[in-house]
Amino acid sequence: MSHPKAYRRFLGAWAATNQQEKPL
Repeated sequence: MSHPKAYRRFLGAWAATNQQEKPL
């Protein structure tokens, strides 16, 4: 990704939402 920081932040938020929906 061109923006590692933004990608990291996006991944963190997505992971949190994904965990709420279904445990990984």
